[in-house]
Amino acid sequence: MVQAQRDFDNARNAELQAILAYRKALVEFERVQQDERDGSTLLLDTGDIACHFSRGEIATMTTLNVRYPDPDQSRHNPDRGLIAYLLWPLVTEKSTRTEVYYAPWLLADSYDENQRRVLAKFTDFLRAKEETQLVRIRLKAGESLFIDNNRMLHGRGSISQNSKRFLKRVWIKR
Repeated sequence: MVQAQRDFDNARNAELQAILAYRKALVEFERVQQDERDGSTLLLDTGDIACHFSRGEIATMTTLNVRYPDPDQSRHNPDRGLIAYLLWPLVTEKSTRTEVYYAPWLLADSYDENQRRVLAKFTDFLRAKEETQLVRIRLKAGESLFIDNNRMLHGRGSISQNSKRFLKRVWIKR
């Protein structure tokens, strides 16, 4: 049993090292205070995306741009009324894997007919995964969760209107 735990820990550490080496992006969520009702972290694994789409569809997804907030606060700071976005492809192909960046509320305003068709198929793919493979993790105070940010889509369950939920988020880059 002890050896099995060591093997698991070594495999987990190797996976984290591989993520940092190839992707250079992990997200760590640390729960300071949990919501009374829910607030669970919701996860969908997109690591098998290449198994569900043709090479042509993957190529189309590399042309589907998704907005993301400009990290420069002199250009993007909603508290000061500054809104600026940069663009990132929905899918990026790497030598060892296919990475996904997706936030439905940040999709671009227009796509061509083929892009819309592939985006609809991608949305159906996520919906099917959500019905059968959604992972719910309810962290307790002091617990942390590390995820590969370009493989795992993440969100949260519903929370109370006056929730005291407090979550720290940290991006780790190599």
